Amino acid sequence: LFSYWDESLGHFRRYEKKDLQKLIKSSGFNTSFLSFRLPTVYPFVRLFRKFSKETKQRRKSDFEQFSFLNFPLYLFTRVEDALIRRKSINPPFGLSLFAIAKKK
Repeated sequence: LFSYWDESLGHFRRYEKKDLQKLIKSSGFNTSFLSFRLPTVYPFVRLFRKFSKETKQRRKSDFEQFSFLNFPLYLFTRVEDALIRRKSINPPFGLSLFAIAKKK
């Protein structure tokens, strides 16, 4: 999903979960937690980014045209984050990866 949004945030790449795990390990850290985040909005963002790519539109946000969704999406992602932290769910995909690692 690397897109204009990543570029505007100064990102250079996106990682697959296994690649991030290897990078953390090779950097002298042990991973205590690694999970995807935001799995429920992934399909929508993928669709918006595909559309934006095809039309070459540049927006400040994927949901700029749908700003009324910001607060409900924020609440929903808070619930997702809580479930992930409690290890109640382990999403197989998502918009972002989150890791907690400790120096060996």
